[in-house]
Amino acid sequence: MVFTVPESPRWLLVKKGDRTSAVKTLRLIDAGMDVEAAVQGILADHETTDKSETIFSKKYRFPLMLAFLVAFFNQFSGINAFYTTLPASSK
Repeated sequence: MVFTVPESPRWLLVKKGDRTSAVKTLRLIDAGMDVEAAVQGILADHETTDKSETIFSKKYRFPLMLAFLVAFFNQFSGINAFYTTLPASSK
């Protein structure tokens, strides 16, 4: 079903530079929308966005470390071995 989901208008405008496909997708999402205003809004937002911020910046260090440690200890604990070897429920 994911193949039926249209590409993001923001991605089409900013990354691919495909304005016609972005307009087509915006019309598909909301037929009553002012498409040109939405396109101008996307382009203006892209110009003002801080592109130097990454997920590895200092403010994301703690949540990123927590996510990594939870995933690591989940695998390290071996609990997945018990999930796969449990017998199937009988009918």
